[in-house]
Amino acid sequence: MESSVRDLTTALGERLSLTAEEEVGVDLEVADEVDLASGHSRYCLVGKVLTRKRYNMEAMENTLAGVWRPVKGMHMRVLGQNLFAFYFFHPVDMQRVLAVGPWKFSNHVMVLQEAQNGRRVTTDDLYEVLFWVQIHGLPPDRLTTTSGKRIGEELGRLIEVDDGGGDARGGEYIRVRVAIDARKPLRRGMKLSLRSGQIWVDFRYERLPNFCYCCGMLDHVEWDCELSLDMEAQGRCRRKPDGG
Repeated sequence: MESSVRDLTTALGERLSLTAEEEVGVDLEVADEVDLASGHSRYCLVGKVLTRKRYNMEAMENTLAGVWRPVKGMHMRVLGQNLFAFYFFHPVDMQRVLAVGPWKFSNHVMVLQEAQNGRRVTTDDLYEVLFWVQIHGLPPDRLTTTSGKRIGEELGRLIEVDDGGGDARGGEYIRVRVAIDARKPLRRGMKLSLRSGQIWVDFRYERLPNFCYCCGMLDHVEWDCELSLDMEAQGRCRRKPDGG
């Protein structure tokens, strides 16, 4: 029924010109100022859960409110099927949530991004997941910010590089914080070309949630994977990407 009404509205809109009343606009910036003065929140994260199964959004709100514990509070609004918004009353509460992710519900990763002023959002717009990725297998002289930046830019949208600061606490790997495209399989590693030849480095994803280790996608597990039966029969299932 909803689809029929939407199709009818679209068809009418294509054939009819706007009336004089329809041409009149409303300034929502003024309304926004009123909302702020009355204490309504304007700091908003929109998101979805990477799963093909239905889930209880009310349970998710209660769970995350208990985990995030925003000082000034928050509330959630359902925008559509597998599409929601979290409203915060202080920018620091919102930024803390973004800084610590990725977050998950029922062990399924969540895609969260800050709402852009005046822009509508659909589930197709939400596809980047922030991960800290450990890069293992680099030679000692390549455990540098420059190496991390080059690899991170190839892996996704680079946010930050942690090379350990060059001291004894740095360890045998470097870390990059990257916004990864969840529409693509997780990468297990990468080939690097050096003067001495090619090497392979392994990626280990910190706080890795459920994912399919047959096809590498984040939105399902191997039990629900359409390719898993054939891949398993042929002995071609991908090994599980390492989690930190």
